[in-house]
Amino acid sequence: MQTKHAKNQKINAFLIGTGGQGARRGYSIKLSNGWNLAGVYDTDSNRASSMAKKWKCKSYSEVLSGIRDKDIDVVVIATPPSYHDELIEMAIDAGKHVLCEKPLTIHSESAQKLAEKSEAKGVILATGFNHRFYKPVLDAVELIKNQAFGELIQINGRIGQKPDEQDLNGWLGNNRISGGGVLTDNGSHLIDLIQLFIGQVNQPQDVQMKWDKMRSHIEIFASANLTGSNGCKAFMECSWMDSDEPYLRMELVCDRGRIRISAFPWRLELDPTDGQRTFRNYLKERILMKLYGFKSPGLEPSLMREMESIREQIVGDGIKFNNVNFATGFDGANVSKTISSILNATIGMKR
Repeated sequence: MQTKHAKNQKINAFLIGTGGQGARRGYSIKLSNGWNLAGVYDTDSNRASSMAKKWKCKSYSEVLSGIRDKDIDVVVIATPPSYHDELIEMAIDAGKHVLCEKPLTIHSESAQKLAEKSEAKGVILATGFNHRFYKPVLDAVELIKNQAFGELIQINGRIGQKPDEQDLNGWLGNNRISGGGVLTDNGSHLIDLIQLFIGQVNQPQDVQMKWDKMRSHIEIFASANLTGSNGCKAFMECSWMDSDEPYLRMELVCDRGRIRISAFPWRLELDPTDGQRTFRNYLKERILMKLYGFKSPGLEPSLMREMESIREQIVGDGIKFNNVNFATGFDGANVSKTISSILNATIGMKR
């Protein structure tokens, strides 16, 4: 079991995977208050050595030696999804806190067992759902919590943009490694956001799916109706078929108006039933994303907020950021379960 750290003590992180998202994770650790990137590992040893030199940290030749290093506090996993289960379990067994990229795992039963195991061991298992730390999402959570627009009735959400063919020709387009297509990749974020507002969802209804003609079991479109534990309804749509749509759009329908979230760029539209429509455009977030982009494409402030939220839990200060906490292992397991339910509902559909 991990002990609490002093508030001014640096949290040492070991990063597994230094590719695209791994690079963003590495920089987010470097830029987050109270964190220290102590070491990295990658199956591509040359890339790991290069990134370690750039980040001024240690490059481990074996993943287990990094996980078991007594100076490491948190293991950050940024590998393709099929490797998550084993790495998470290794880190939990070593008594380390874990932040794992989404999806937590591509096996819903395994995800639940790992969440339970981390709880029993007294270590944190966090799922990398940084979208809940987008500034308009944080503001929307606060508005819903305070019932500024009344009771939440319905959520309509869409996520995804067409990926590059080069990415699809790699592990992203290989179902055995990725676990699926847009639903598993981008859709997991949308399901997490929906559950952030309405709680764990029930069995999906009215599922629709379209598959890539060239790649087996890689869905390029998925939609479903969901109902949350609080009774609210949600419609979700994930698509890799469009490249000119905003990456993320959410509409929160309340009994006294609507709140609309979009990214990118970040934007919040407030449309009260009995008032004037207003907008928040988050200029500071846009500027920061541009600046961070020089370090690594896609690096943006929500990743640092997520790291700081995890640190708050480790040092014992509790929740920050408008009462939005990092996604736990149980949150990740619930998302994996919903994805499995949607995919199982498509059995027998033409692929």
